[in-house]
Amino acid sequence: MLTFILGLNTVHAQDAVISTYRFLQLPVSARSAALGGDAVSLPDGDVSLFQANPSYLQKNSQNKLSLSYINHISDINMAFLNGAYYLSRIGTIGAGLRYMNYGSFTRTNSEGKETGSFHAYDMAISIGIGRIYRSNLQYGAAVEFIHSSYDQYQSSAIALTLGARYQIPDDNLTFGAAITNMGTQLSQFDNIREQLPFNISIGASKKLLHVPLRLSLTLHSLNRWNLKTLNDSKNPDITVDFIRHVQLGGEFLLSDHVFFRLGYNRYLHEQLKTSNRLDLAGTSIGIGIHLKKIKFDISRNSFSQLGSVMQINVGTSL
Repeated sequence: MLTFILGLNTVHAQDAVISTYRFLQLPVSARSAALGGDAVSLPDGDVSLFQANPSYLQKNSQNKLSLSYINHISDINMAFLNGAYYLSRIGTIGAGLRYMNYGSFTRTNSEGKETGSFHAYDMAISIGIGRIYRSNLQYGAAVEFIHSSYDQYQSSAIALTLGARYQIPDDNLTFGAAITNMGTQLSQFDNIREQLPFNISIGASKKLLHVPLRLSLTLHSLNRWNLKTLNDSKNPDITVDFIRHVQLGGEFLLSDHVFFRLGYNRYLHEQLKTSNRLDLAGTSIGIGIHLKKIKFDISRNSFSQLGSVMQINVGTSL
C-alpha cells in the first residue's frame, strides 16, 4: 500500500524527469474542477483560486473565506482552506492550506505479519499577494511550503507561483498566465531528490455577446511539450500533442446567482480512457449558486473505470 501512495505522488515523464507532490496538480476549487482544471484567465476569480493564479487575489477578496472538499478515489480525502485580507498600499494578502489524507494503513513485514499501523498525508501552506496595475492588469505571487509524510518516509519543499491577468472589459475578454510550483526540495524521500510538478499555463476567457455563456481555453504543461501516456505505443504526432495541452470550459450564466459549468481535459482523458466503451474520462460538470454572502460550488469529474470525483466548495464573507 505504501508503494501505491508513493506512486500517486510521483510521475515519470517521457524524458525520464521525475516529479513528486503530485497532489499539487489537483484543481484548487470546485469551479475550476468543473471547467476541466485550473483556469488561469477567469475575470472574476476569487480567493479559492489563488494557488492556481495569485492574480486572483484582488480587493474583492477582502475578508473572504473559502473551504473546499474533495472525495477522491479509494477513500482518499482532500481539503482546501483559503482566506484573504486587503491592505491599502500593499495589496490583497492570501493564506491557504491544502491537506490530503490517505488514512491509516496496516504495516506488515516481509513475511506478511502485522507489525502495527501508519498514516500518510500531504500538506501545503500558501502565502500570496495580489496587486493591480492601473485598471486592467492584475498580478500576484505566492510562496508555498510543502510537506509529505508516508510512514517513515518524509519530504518537504518550498515553491513559488507567479500569475497575471489582463482584462479588456469592452470585449468581455480576459487573458491569463501562471507559472506554478517553481522550487526545490528541502528534504527528500529516502535521500532521492525529485523535481516539483512545475507547470506553465496560459489562457483566455470570453463572454459571448448574445449568449449567456463564458468560454474558457487554457493551454497547460507548456514547459513539457511531449505528453505521452502509458496508453501510447509510440510518441504522439504534433497534432495529438497539441490537443493534449488544451483544456476547455464553458460557464452558462443562468442568472446573476446561478451557473452551470462543463469542462473537458484532453490529456486526462488520454491518460484514463479505456478502449472497450464510450469513455467520459476527462469530462466534468458542475453548478454554482452564489447568494449575497455565501457561495456554493459543486463539481463532478469522470475518472473512467476508476469512478468519479466530487468536489464541494463553500465561500463566505467574514
